[in-house]
Amino acid sequence: MNNGRSKIKAFFLKVTIFIGIVVLAFISVGIYKEMSQKKQIQSQIQQLQQEAQQITHDNALAQEKIAYLESKDYQEKAAKDNLNMQSPDENAVIVKPSVVQNSETPKVTDYPAPPVPPQVPNHVKWWDYFFKY
Repeated sequence: MNNGRSKIKAFFLKVTIFIGIVVLAFISVGIYKEMSQKKQIQSQIQQLQQEAQQITHDNALAQEKIAYLESKDYQEKAAKDNLNMQSPDENAVIVKPSVVQNSETPKVTDYPAPPVPPQVPNHVKWWDYFFKY
């Protein structure tokens, strides 16, 4: 009888160990999935934080540009450049290029004209191309 009970105990022990291993496997798989998902979410958070920093930087640059475009200095410069306006106390000066040529600059006539190649018929060109060399 003792032998029968020990067999039953051994059987229940084996079943309990098997069930424990199965439960442990399910728990391990669940933990792995959660860790993987957490890592993925953390990477997305990092990416979004970097995008937020970039947007903040771009926003600051845009604010600086808006401030510059609204400044009086820019408006005066734009009026002078685009509308050809000037301040009452300014005098406009126009500088024309010099009419006198330096002796160092070569003239167009100083160079000989390139030689004109003789007119050769097309069939002769092909013959020379294939059989001359």
